[in-house]
Amino acid sequence: MSLAVTGCFLLCITACIPLPIPHNELVTPAVRGRFRSSSGRPAAGIAVALTSSDTDTSCNRAVVRRVTDARGQLQAPRVAQRKTIYWLVMMDRGSGIGYWLCAGSVDSLGTPRYSSRTAILGTPRGDDLDCFTWQSPERDHITCNRERYAPLEGGRWSRGTVHGTYRVVFVASSLGWDGRKGDEDGECHVDSPYIIDPIHPYVQWLAGDSIVAVTELPRCAKPWERKHLGLSERGSRWYLTFAVNHSTSWNKLGKRWVTYELGTPGEVREVPS
Repeated sequence: MSLAVTGCFLLCITACIPLPIPHNELVTPAVRGRFRSSSGRPAAGIAVALTSSDTDTSCNRAVVRRVTDARGQLQAPRVAQRKTIYWLVMMDRGSGIGYWLCAGSVDSLGTPRYSSRTAILGTPRGDDLDCFTWQSPERDHITCNRERYAPLEGGRWSRGTVHGTYRVVFVASSLGWDGRKGDEDGECHVDSPYIIDPIHPYVQWLAGDSIVAVTELPRCAKPWERKHLGLSERGSRWYLTFAVNHSTSWNKLGKRWVTYELGTPGEVREVPS
């Protein structure tokens, strides 16, 4: 097969073809949102923005800006932009729409200051978002129900007369992390070539809807590996299992499973899987 024929074949399969067709392109769908704080109460008066740009990490180019009401709720209309070029994609585009949600506070001058961001896998017909804000020692976070890696919830802990459940949240480095990357054996370090976008797992201890403790686990997770992912009970103890990177001489992107024993708030330790 000649080089020209090969190039034409690859173009037909993989390339985006620009066509001069004016059209309205959906940027963000209509959104109804319910926001809670780490205490479990409605997050009233927080600034929320929606952007379609993955590089707009501070939502400076947001297409929607809102402030939650006294019930921690908001509504936003669908946003479409007029485009003059239609990009014809040979591969299936799928039926979803991706966008980013930023959350923060409003300063004394009424200016929104966004301190957290998350990626939403939405639908063109509109999204009902259930989100909660929380904090780690490094920064603020926002987690919603329509993310790529849904939180894990379950189990049970007790300390004296107080009891609750566990929640595990997976946070991607591309959502504003500090540059750490996963090494060849799953540890989260700086500038490793093996993991492009490390996923940091956090364990949260809940009492009702209130977050009483948060601990970041030291290994970068691969939550798309679903076979053994989850919370499980053995005897009277609860355990978290997820996949991490495991590099060998012949497979730099292999995996292995790790397990953590979960105890009372703040208590977590790695155990043999």
